Amino acid sequence: MLDQLDRAVVLVRADHALLVIAGSIGIPMSQVGKAEIIDLQKLAELAAAHPRLASDLSSIARELAPTPIGDFDVPAYLVFGDAHMGFTPGTPASSGTPKGHQLAEALKSVPAGKKGATDFETKCYDALRYIFENDFSNWSKQKVSAGGISRYDVIARIASEHDFWKSVVVYFRSWYVIFEFKNYSQKISQGQVYTTEKYLFIGAMRTVALIISRKGPDKNALAAARGAVRESGKLMIHLSLEDIVKMLEMKDNSDDPNSILFDYLDEMLMKLER
Repeated sequence: MLDQLDRAVVLVRADHALLVIAGSIGIPMSQVGKAEIIDLQKLAELAAAHPRLASDLSSIARELAPTPIGDFDVPAYLVFGDAHMGFTPGTPASSGTPKGHQLAEALKSVPAGKKGATDFETKCYDALRYIFENDFSNWSKQKVSAGGISRYDVIARIASEHDFWKSVVVYFRSWYVIFEFKNYSQKISQGQVYTTEKYLFIGAMRTVALIISRKGPDKNALAAARGAVRESGKLMIHLSLEDIVKMLEMKDNSDDPNSILFDYLDEMLMKLER
């Protein structure tokens, strides 16, 4: 590979070449002749200061890079032997501030209300991409329905082996999840729940939504969410800013953020009245 790159450098009379590999190497080699080698770990370090870029890199690496087995990226191991060091995209480096903490601080810094609405949506999206990096694919922002009637903040397809999301697919018949962001300074009311419920459609395998708000729901919003499950099998789970921060901390500590969703689902279904 390096021989081919060297020949290309000579052929085009370039001064410098860059080789980016979808793997990780653990040997002190970054410059070979006129070629500089950048592996996935180096790319992650370069992107670490930019949460959205780091999240996108993690998603791309997960879909396109060779699949790791245990601690080894097999193709990189075959090329570099025992010098290879495993690396999981999106994992914070051993030094520095954990990614989840950075995302949490960025979220908490957003002002409440219309002034910070767009920024809240952007930073929530970055946080969710990190929290659910192994649970969803095909993330799409500001998706508009075919008829142009509905516009939801974010939608993604479930691609998870986690028990919670497997249960969602089986029991709620949903392949897709809608994420709605509410940057209100007060708890959200039942009106916001009814608006989100209109986006859910059983025939499109889209029956689940996560509603993220700063303060969480009031009692009427909780009642509206229970009513939607009881009457039409549509599941809407409320998450507050405090919940998202906790999930980010759990992700940093290699705990399971989905356990919070399990707790909320248990709470809802165990108290569901006829």
